[in-house]
Amino acid sequence: MDLSRSLVGQTLRAQWRGVSRERCLTTIVEELTLMILITINHLPKPQPPLCWMLEQPDWKASFRYTPAMLPVSLAAGIIVLASVILSDHQFLEERIFWDPSGCQIACEPLTPESYVMWLHPKVRTWGRRLISAPFSL
Repeated sequence: MDLSRSLVGQTLRAQWRGVSRERCLTTIVEELTLMILITINHLPKPQPPLCWMLEQPDWKASFRYTPAMLPVSLAAGIIVLASVILSDHQFLEERIFWDPSGCQIACEPLTPESYVMWLHPKVRTWGRRLISAPFSL
């Protein structure tokens, strides 16, 4: 719900890591999406609308990957990851486990730290900056 509220500029109802008036929740989710796509080596080739491309002087610089461009299962996974990574953990009622290796043998707790260690080495510093940001609205 907060992601939807962020899209239209409404006040968020929860505290999210790194969110400020200058940096909205949608921008941070876009960054997380790109980090994950780089890590899993899955870069889709979306086709932006031609009219939008013609309106932008440098459309490649304005383009952002979002979960909406991805298959539903991948998009849902990214939104779940984002909600855990960006949320204030004192409000989580139960621990969330994940299987970053895809082996489905042993799961580990999903924490901001385990998420960063899973990221591709080229984007770990970027991910670490994100999880070290304070909680704010």
